[in-house]
Amino acid sequence: MQGFIIAIFLFIHTFLAGNLYAQFFNPKCRYTSFGASLKATYFHGDVLADLQCVRPGFGLHLNRRLSPRFSFMSELAWVRIMGDDYTSSNLLAPAKINTYIRNLSFRNDIKQLSAIFKYDIFPNMNHYRKRPEYNLYLFSGLTGFYHNPKAKDNKGKWTSLRPLHTEGVKYSAWQIAIPVGIGVRYKLSIQWDLEVDLTYMITFTDYLDDVSKNYPDPSTLSSDKARMFSNRTADSTDALTGSSRDLAYIQADLNSPIVGSANNKYVQGYGPGSKRGTMKGFDSYAYISIRVSYAIPGFVNCPKFREIRQ
Repeated sequence: MQGFIIAIFLFIHTFLAGNLYAQFFNPKCRYTSFGASLKATYFHGDVLADLQCVRPGFGLHLNRRLSPRFSFMSELAWVRIMGDDYTSSNLLAPAKINTYIRNLSFRNDIKQLSAIFKYDIFPNMNHYRKRPEYNLYLFSGLTGFYHNPKAKDNKGKWTSLRPLHTEGVKYSAWQIAIPVGIGVRYKLSIQWDLEVDLTYMITFTDYLDDVSKNYPDPSTLSSDKARMFSNRTADSTDALTGSSRDLAYIQADLNSPIVGSANNKYVQGYGPGSKRGTMKGFDSYAYISIRVSYAIPGFVNCPKFREIRQ
């Protein structure tokens, strides 16, 4: 899936580059707009997520029309992503038994600043007031973001996971991503536009959910709290929802007893050195945005027409 998205990204950039000189450096009409957006965000990574894990987001943007097809948008946004092995797994589904036993969950509030180029399928060669009523657009750019994955402890308190080094790995809270997407724009009135678009964020980190590789040796972790968050296979409940887990089925029917010491219990086969994450590439997330924009009235640099006298 991620390879397919990267291929789309490369196609968009190749397509944009071919039109850049003719469009960007020969502007007809320019104007500025600004507005806000509501978002619904979905996570894809090591910890499982389903529709129950869709979470909200919010953004503020400033858009500058550069040419009949191109515009540049800067956006400051907050989005929340979430995953939960328990709610997204099922003991009756063989492919999801391992994640049910793993029993990890998280949420991550991401603050991001994006620089995005948009390419309209239908150009506007006239004054912005005469822009097309409907338009389709493609976009891509660069995003810098700050993230901080958290999980609930056994008392229901949200705890930051990155400082605990639950896999014995240090990773940065500051990351970059490449947004790619497609959208549709509708002209509500002379000054107002409504946009609905889908953005896929290609990241370069596998730790948005604090999960990537193997279970570490618990003796190498810094605290009992780190050991508890590192391996939750023996927990009697799902930390996120508080729902009871069927440990009896895991031990008897799946022949996977709980082993380990008093401070480091885990399901057999899920101990130090065994696989904790999928290790199949970076994490990613996607969101749908519903965006409202207001075009600032003012001077517009449009071609002048002169009367031709006979």
